[in-house]
Amino acid sequence: MNQLISVIVPVYIVEPYLDRCVQSIVNQTYKNLEIILVDDGSPDHCPAMCDAWAEKDSRIRVIHKENGGVSSARNAGLDAATGGYITFVDADDWIESDMLEFLLHNMFEFKADISGCTFSKDFSNGETSYVNLNFSESISLRRNVMDDYFQVNTFFYAVVTAKLYKFSMIENTRFDASLSSGEDEWFNYLMCQSGCSAIASTKSMYHYVMTDNSITRSKLRGGQNWIDNVKMRVRVFDDQDISSKHRQIAGTRLIISILAAVYRFACWNMIHSDAMKQLVQIVKVYKHQLKQIKLTSKYKIVWHLFEMCPICASYLLRLYCLFFHKS
Repeated sequence: MNQLISVIVPVYIVEPYLDRCVQSIVNQTYKNLEIILVDDGSPDHCPAMCDAWAEKDSRIRVIHKENGGVSSARNAGLDAATGGYITFVDADDWIESDMLEFLLHNMFEFKADISGCTFSKDFSNGETSYVNLNFSESISLRRNVMDDYFQVNTFFYAVVTAKLYKFSMIENTRFDASLSSGEDEWFNYLMCQSGCSAIASTKSMYHYVMTDNSITRSKLRGGQNWIDNVKMRVRVFDDQDISSKHRQIAGTRLIISILAAVYRFACWNMIHSDAMKQLVQIVKVYKHQLKQIKLTSKYKIVWHLFEMCPICASYLLRLYCLFFHKS
């Protein structure tokens, strides 16, 4: 195997982590790499650090662009990539030295279009947790990926990192730069629609570093990331015909994402925010369609209360946050 792999790394305000990330890619046991560092208009020393790496290793190319977000940066990398295989690494993360060799080997052995592994969450206090993909086997070929995507406990398709893609499957598919959250899953959903096959390994080879300014743990743009995740769920739900066998799960996921956003906004005291108003409007639009979705008792009461009186439900969740789960 001597296939060229394009490694796309979006770079934005990651000075403390960038060198470790790039070093882990440079040190891969698989050497035929095209490493594309996309400086997304980073205002710190990252642009100079990227250029310095390009001088050290001829496999590294640097793209400097105006800030447009992680999806915009990944798209710029895809537009510039020349490899037959694509992988994405976030600049504050790092990968095991044999990850790319492992993923490519599995792809060839099982004749798959996507090859993935699992990853760990590395916390600043030194603790590590491992993501459970809920697959029954340590390595398994997923041929019907659309059915696989709608398995309730499958996290495999939620992220684009820790994966290797055949570039021929991507073609003109790009990340949606209008989404600040859920863009990974939407990209993978589009891959599933293309009828690709995937090989999934439960071996952990990608390190997701939980930084203090993690996008999922901040009030990014007034909670816009939570809204965008709901919008992504709306798209998937809309894409299911009323007779589709996947409609129930798509609807359940949409409702859960709405309730998760409501809970977060209640904890942040954003009950009267524009973001909360967007959620209420989405519920009004989809209220009739979502009545067909069967919920477990865990979500049913809160969902019906939010349908009837969003403010009442939000204040009850606010009280819960204040007295039982401060965040």
